[in-house]
Amino acid sequence: MRGFLPRETRNYVPQYIAATLIASKPEEYGFDNIIYDKQYDYTVHEINEAIDLKVLARCAGVSLDILRDMNPSLLQYSTPPAKSLPFQIKSSYKNIFGIC
Repeated sequence: MRGFLPRETRNYVPQYIAATLIASKPEEYGFDNIIYDKQYDYTVHEINEAIDLKVLARCAGVSLDILRDMNPSLLQYSTPPAKSLPFQIKSSYKNIFGIC
């Protein structure tokens, strides 16, 4: 049947479009008191092997949650094996991370 969208999609798409419009110009939609979080200052390290994220977090001196927040492409609790990965860590922790 041509042109048919499931009900979930028909409901979801307008909500997604509305959220995108509001996020692009929040002041126009009454969101003028937003306090934005400070953006992370980070350094990128290349990781070429599978390493447990708990180990990386301990070496960097940050929580596992912060480490995962800074690297949302990591879906598992380790870096992928045999694949070069640009891994982000807060700049203030780069010296600690580099010696581990």
